[in-house]
Amino acid sequence: MSREIQQSNKAPRHHNDNFESDKRFIETVAELRINSKLKVNFDYFIERRKDILTNRKVLPTYLAANLPIANIGKVDNKGYELSVNWRDRIHDFRYHIGFNLAYAKNKIVFQDEVPYPYDYMRKTGKPVGQQMGYKYDGFFSEEDVAKYETERGKSIPDHGTGYIPKPGDVKYKDLNNDHKIDQYDVAAIGYPVYPLLTGGINLGFSYKGFDFSMTWSGATKVSRLLDDIFREPFGATDSRSLMKYMIDDMWTPEKGNSAKAPAISFTNKVNNYRDSDLWLRDASYLRLKNVEIGYNFPKKILSKINIGSLRVFATGYNLLTLDKLKIVDPESRPNGNAMYPVVMVINMGLKVGF
Repeated sequence: MSREIQQSNKAPRHHNDNFESDKRFIETVAELRINSKLKVNFDYFIERRKDILTNRKVLPTYLAANLPIANIGKVDNKGYELSVNWRDRIHDFRYHIGFNLAYAKNKIVFQDEVPYPYDYMRKTGKPVGQQMGYKYDGFFSEEDVAKYETERGKSIPDHGTGYIPKPGDVKYKDLNNDHKIDQYDVAAIGYPVYPLLTGGINLGFSYKGFDFSMTWSGATKVSRLLDDIFREPFGATDSRSLMKYMIDDMWTPEKGNSAKAPAISFTNKVNNYRDSDLWLRDASYLRLKNVEIGYNFPKKILSKINIGSLRVFATGYNLLTLDKLKIVDPESRPNGNAMYPVVMVINMGLKVGF
């Protein structure tokens, strides 16, 4: 058994950004081999990037001015990658199996934000791709609606000027305890849009001309925020589609706070369909990425008909996806642009060599 461990201040995988100093990037690689059959690689990294192109955001939106992008962004990254591979042979039967796992977490160190009165409103200090929104606090019941006018701004936060709640409307948490729901109650919700944990499995075998291989890939600790037609029944224009799950998930008096969506209403859309963790969905998935099965005809048979090689095979791509999201590809964003489903492809072929 041999083992090699090396530590170096080498260039990172991505070369678009500069680094503050050689000491700001550290990558440790460990490799373990046993009898040429088992190979284990472990890679731990720490990156501190600077000079990332980003938009300046120090001007308030009411000035209607756009500042030029500049090399001012800073992001810290850390994580690890693990891969384990086993190859062996039992007489004419050869097989292999591999497993890989990667964890990567980053943090925005600087992005030139407008100063906020509360730390939870800031994107600085949070991961790249962190989603922001209101915190869901149940639905308005008939009792809540009846006492809203007298308790608004007291036991029930004021949800906006001119807003008249209906049973089944969404309630939000008053994060700063000022007894009203406004932009100061927006905070980080769910996981980032980029998965923190990814992995895959590949395996295969060959035996007397037959061969088989397949690859699985997956990700977890990732959230998708439903948007556009995936969030609003009939869309923002009230002329789009109404999906079945919207009917299944909507609030009814019998469901109460166990419902997953508000009662369908055309009058209170501004309140009910704000960005909030009510519309977050777990986008973890496991996908059978590709499969191939084939047969290579023996050369002693092919030599009689003057053919060098002959192979028949079948391949499949995106044959199966196991996920909780269901309504859209978990790797895509569930908004108005996510209209095209994942394509399943099956090919059959014949390869001849002379």
